[in-house]
Amino acid sequence: MKDFSTDRSRNICPVSYNQMAHFWGIEGVYQLIDRELLGSGGKFQKEIFRYLLERPGKGLRPLLVLMCAGFGRCRTDVKPLAAGLEMLHLATLVHDDIIDGAYIRRGRNSINALWGAGAAVITGDMLFGKSLKLIGRYGDKAVKIYAKIIERMVSGEFQQMEALFDYSLDESSYFRIVGKKTAYFFSQCCRLGAWAAGVNHEQIKILERFGFFFLEWHFRYRMI
Repeated sequence: MKDFSTDRSRNICPVSYNQMAHFWGIEGVYQLIDRELLGSGGKFQKEIFRYLLERPGKGLRPLLVLMCAGFGRCRTDVKPLAAGLEMLHLATLVHDDIIDGAYIRRGRNSINALWGAGAAVITGDMLFGKSLKLIGRYGDKAVKIYAKIIERMVSGEFQQMEALFDYSLDESSYFRIVGKKTAYFFSQCCRLGAWAAGVNHEQIKILERFGFFFLEWHFRYRMI
């Protein structure tokens, strides 16, 4: 029997994250975010959002939405959905920096470091409102899932505060807290993208589980 391993290795073509994100149309998501955040408001508001958008991050959540929508048969435009979930993520980062007293975010000064906690609070609030407006385009079910994401993240934040000085906290407990804050969010990005594109129930469940495992893999990879 022929050994195909050599042929397979020869045909593998590594794809970078940027290439993959471009393939799935991530630029369209960020163009929509730019329009939403910079298309209205006063000079001060635009100054803050322009600064925030200069370093958008990896865009894992909107990419998961786009990729999972690719499993569907419907030609639903999920870019507003992806943009709404990414703005939700940005809102939580801005508020997290206030809670943690963090003055550095993505290698430079955080919003609260530059403009104070008050400006950071209303920046996060505006992001929540803008994101909900986009999610609302997809109906009540999408809004309920959106609300559940926030509920789970806030619950995880409470647990993290409670465990702040608990030096007996083991790895499994830590990952459970992280799961409430982040893994659930990832899984619901997969779920919403697939659901909006008409993926069947069984496949949606599989993609949800992928979202959970994707976060664990990503987190452990960063720890190595």
